[in-house]
Parts: sequence; C-alpha cells; structure tokens
Amino acid sequence: MAAVLKSHPDLPPKMTVFIKYKHHENDVWTRWDLLVKSYRKNCLCFDCELLNMEERKKNCPIANQVFDLCVKEHLVLPVWECPKFKEKV
Repeated sequence: MAAVLKSHPDLPPKMTVFIKYKHHENDVWTRWDLLVKSYRKNCLCFDCELLNMEERKKNCPIANQVFDLCVKEHLVLPVWECPKFKEKV
C-alpha cells in the first residue's frame, strides 16, 4: 500500500509505503522508511544516563511507563523530548 503525503503546499508530494509485519508475534503496521532505520538512533532514551534496561527498578520511571504502554498496545514509541534527560558522559 502507498499513500501520498504532502509536507508543505509548495513541495511535491512524497510517496510513503506502509507495510504490515510481525513484531513480537503481533501484526503491526509501519512506514517502510521507519522500519529500515534503527529506532534507537531516533530515541532520546538511549543517550540518557537514566536509562537502565537491565534493572527496571533503577530505570527511568518515564522510560518504564513508555515501555509498559508499548508492551500493552504493541507499539514502538521513540522519545524525542524529555524533561528529565541527562546526557551520557
């Protein structure tokens, strides 16, 4: 399936391809251009010192909430803005 997206009235339309695939045993939809990019490169959490994926009790509470929602609803959500972000040194 494909859709035409317009980003600005003065720009030509851009073709966007949507695909359905299995993610953790669930059928999900995404844009092809997002699937082929690593979500870790687009998520602020992976550059934050508060992220601790090994011990959820020590993990950022916001990251835990995002993760819980992703698991519950079968989503992949990048975080682009966060009030508690602390850059890894």
